[in-house]
Amino acid sequence: MLNNIVNQATTPGGILAFILGIGTALVYQGLIKPWYCKRHGINLKYKISFRLTNLIIIIMVMSFIWTGSKLVDLTNQVAECQKQFNVAIVGSRHVAEQNDDLSVEQRLIVFNWLHDIVFPPLPYANMSVDDERRQQWGLSRTITADREFKSSIDRQSKVIDSRPPLPDPTCGRE
Repeated sequence: MLNNIVNQATTPGGILAFILGIGTALVYQGLIKPWYCKRHGINLKYKISFRLTNLIIIIMVMSFIWTGSKLVDLTNQVAECQKQFNVAIVGSRHVAEQNDDLSVEQRLIVFNWLHDIVFPPLPYANMSVDDERRQQWGLSRTITADREFKSSIDRQSKVIDSRPPLPDPTCGRE
């Protein structure tokens, strides 16, 4: 904790906060203290120590500036995390659309294959189910449908593998 405070105090923002704190304390000493003493009838010839007050002012100013800089850092981290998340969502949406298209294509391949086997085109529709030419055509049609289906599955696997990863859930935290 103390190491973190020392690290923050030695940054340009920490030095600026310290200088602003001292400046605020000097303004207090030069303007507010005489006014306060005059208003409340305190004799300035007696040395009234405002060192503790100055220290409190310096610490408060440094704390406000340090907290503000931490909020700015956190805001920037969250904004970067949101950008990464948005990129991942857009990429995932694109992958999902391609995956949906390939799923429709696969269902269509199965439907067309099943339709062709049950309702074969002419001349195979007029042949007996036991006819070797019809069986060869059915086997050929099945092999073609199998190749088309496997090709579609391979493309679908590549699409799924191209999905961008979601950002780390600890994004924006230290």
